[in-house]
Amino acid sequence: MKINLNTRVAMLADFMFVMGSAIQGKTCYENGLPGIEPSKKVCEVFESIINDYNWEIPGLKLLFMPYDDRGGYVPDVFKGRMYAIGTVGNLINQVLADPHVLIATLYEYFSGKSIHPETMTGMELRSRISKLSIPSDIKEEFLAYSRRPMGIANGLKKFMNRIRRRIKNAYADNVDVIRNASKVVGINLRHEGANFLKLPLSSLPEENREISTRTSVTITFLNEFAVNKIDQDDSTLIVLGYRYKEALDAIGVDSSRANMERFLKAFSEENRITMIRMITESPRFVGELAEITNLAISTTSYHLDMLMAAGILDHKVEEKKAFYTMRSDYVADMFMKISEVFRSKTF
Repeated sequence: MKINLNTRVAMLADFMFVMGSAIQGKTCYENGLPGIEPSKKVCEVFESIINDYNWEIPGLKLLFMPYDDRGGYVPDVFKGRMYAIGTVGNLINQVLADPHVLIATLYEYFSGKSIHPETMTGMELRSRISKLSIPSDIKEEFLAYSRRPMGIANGLKKFMNRIRRRIKNAYADNVDVIRNASKVVGINLRHEGANFLKLPLSSLPEENREISTRTSVTITFLNEFAVNKIDQDDSTLIVLGYRYKEALDAIGVDSSRANMERFLKAFSEENRITMIRMITESPRFVGELAEITNLAISTTSYHLDMLMAAGILDHKVEEKKAFYTMRSDYVADMFMKISEVFRSKTF
């Protein structure tokens, strides 16, 4: 089974998340989970996107508003092709490429029936739209789009591209957070393969836990607590928020044993202990640690990967050099938890 880390799809997943949340008037704090709140940096981005723009642009509800048990046209129709689409720009172009195609696919999405709008009069088309059993605000926007598709499509394209750029900037501004989370997941996938995904997948309904032989994992920033599996045309996409471990704890998936095992294993090798001691004193570059331990760069990187996978280190890049810092609070907290487990004899 081939499982790879696909970072480019993350912004596309976050774009759909932001559009769906904003169109429903949700605030950042409504996306939290019991016992944990969204991070301040995420909320700053999220709220600025919602407050800086007019979300009454004609066509937004038509494309993104959920209703009944449906997630909205764009999420429902295009989420199964996210891996192939790849970027937000490609999604926008595909959705708004041809007004006749969009009207036909919208009508089929809402009614389950096919039409050919290019062969119909405007009156006949609007008569059919008027008879759809959908919320009135979505129906009004569909009727408006059928009257002036090019004008509304141009407005939607400009608006959606503004949101795309804001999300892209948010990823650039928080690159260290996203890179660290992606790096840790990538390390664990290399070492554990499909076994690494068993824990997050256990939070999903049992019938939705199977993955295909071609599976990709992506790490989102704005949807920081995401734990989703999305079937693609010929593969599986796993979407994990950068704080997905906290999400699992909040919904009752016990990851403590696996975390403790990784943590203790990280301390089982002499060179790693030397690296921990050195990084505790001050942040260190890979080359410094290789020189101190008299190891090859590749071997040093392997040990650093193990320490990152255990949550002991953070990784940053400055002037094209990677250096590592100690997550001292996490380490102290883990030793406390391990002590409690041994005292209670429940390990």
